[in-house]
Amino acid sequence: MSAATDDVLSCQVDRLTDIHNALTLLMRELYERSDSTGDPAPTHADCYAWAEGAGWLVHSIARVRDGVAGARNYE
Repeated sequence: MSAATDDVLSCQVDRLTDIHNALTLLMRELYERSDSTGDPAPTHADCYAWAEGAGWLVHSIARVRDGVAGARNYE
C-alpha cells in the first residue's frame, strides 16, 4: 500500500472516530432528555426515537471505521 493511500485511510479513520464520538454524545443527551421526566409527551417519545436512530448510526459508523482501519493494516 502506498504512503498516500495509507495517509488517506488514516485520515478517514480519524474523521469516522470523531463522528462516532459526536453521535455517541448526542445519543446520550437525547436519552437523558427522554428519561429526565416520566412525562410521556410526544417530545419525549421523539427524543427517544432520535436517540435510537443515533445509536444505529453510531454502530454503523463504527463498523465502517473498523473496516477502513482493517484495510489500512492489510497488506
